[in-house]
Amino acid sequence: MLYCLQEMNIEPEELVLQSLAAANAALTDDEKELGVTLLDIGGGTADIAVYRDGAIRHTAVIGLGGESVTRDLAHGLRIPRNEAEKLKLEYGCAHASCLTDEGPIDLPGNGDRPDRQVTRDIVYSIIQPRMEEIFDLVIKELRQADCINNLTAGIVLTGGAVLIPGTVELAEEVFGLPARLGRPRDLGSLKEIADSPIYTTAVGLVLHGAMQQDAEERGYRIPRKRNKRMRLYNSKLQQIKRLITDFF
Repeated sequence: MLYCLQEMNIEPEELVLQSLAAANAALTDDEKELGVTLLDIGGGTADIAVYRDGAIRHTAVIGLGGESVTRDLAHGLRIPRNEAEKLKLEYGCAHASCLTDEGPIDLPGNGDRPDRQVTRDIVYSIIQPRMEEIFDLVIKELRQADCINNLTAGIVLTGGAVLIPGTVELAEEVFGLPARLGRPRDLGSLKEIADSPIYTTAVGLVLHGAMQQDAEERGYRIPRKRNKRMRLYNSKLQQIKRLITDFF
């Protein structure tokens, strides 16, 4: 990323760890105080941030994400990657509790091969092991960092890959802890288009930037009221809303 910015003659003012940005948007102060692990599962990685007693205690990155699930489907069912991604989004399931009896799924033929059908439990049998592997690797990382205990607030899942139905239920089963989906908080009027785990990191970066600008303006000396800081935050969110609206 830095190389790309340099090629465009753009000098970043600051680098923010993805998991910390997501935590800014998704976690509550109570969760950070009690002890919580934020797990941001994107396309290529699963980013970990552990909080306890109100402070960050550990961060790590696991080299697996939603793209691994897509590749598994593509290879296991012998379909193109774009069809595998579509299958994951429309019919994906990570826990047996979300399996339905809605009938078989149509798959387009590859090359000269005819169209065919697969059952939903076959799709589940491909997705579930990979998602469980990701969670197992996270547990291994937390144990090595001595962070597995005292996670009273449990696990908060965010990122695009956690939208696969059954992911929360699987996480609770594997971790043995309460789990929830982490969505951006304090969205205001942007909630209608950004109320999804997909946008958690982006909103967290905006919040971080607003807080930094607020701190610079007051010179770290004169306290400012929270509502003024939130007005700055909301103004940045409105800019993003306009960009998203114009793009789509």
